[in-house]
Amino acid sequence: MMDVSTKDVHEWFDSRSDNEKAPDHLEFQGKPYFEVGMIFVDNKVFKDVVKQYSINKTRPIKFTKNMRTKIRAVCKSEDCGWFVYASEHDKSTSVQVKTVEEKHTCSRHHINKAAGSKWLAKKYMDRFVVNPSMPTKALSKTVFRELKLKVKRTTIYTAKALIQTMISGTVEEQYGKFWDYLSELKRVHPRTTAMIKLD
Repeated sequence: MMDVSTKDVHEWFDSRSDNEKAPDHLEFQGKPYFEVGMIFVDNKVFKDVVKQYSINKTRPIKFTKNMRTKIRAVCKSEDCGWFVYASEHDKSTSVQVKTVEEKHTCSRHHINKAAGSKWLAKKYMDRFVVNPSMPTKALSKTVFRELKLKVKRTTIYTAKALIQTMISGTVEEQYGKFWDYLSELKRVHPRTTAMIKLD
């Protein structure tokens, strides 16, 4: 995961080489926002930032137009005029914010489907690495304290299961690298005896 600010999105787009791919995931370091002229490397990044904005503002947002070259997101509250519209930039995969209404006229919602189990798992994985026995109730309280969101117990359980799977996969990958290292050592120094002891 790469943490970037809006400015970094601009700088990455302007400085990238012709063959350089966009990072798989971009996340704002501060509070996400939108302004006319912002450029996002592709529509996936733009939608990810809309999702982060929705969670941060505790306001459900939906996409009324979701195409590769045209994306429009609006507040789900019918009496709210907030929206952001982005479209293709410079005949490339990037999209640029063309219009935005910044102010919400609706009240905050403490339930937001954007904060699903996969998002929570990515958000709080580091906490579980430090404290793998963190109770489900404790995570639920942490989410509400930090995000002001109420999350279903089943969503928390699923997030914990995903985190445990990700942690397990990371450990197994690191374990496998020991044997790759041993094989390479034998290839380079065939007469050398090497042993790896793992606890």
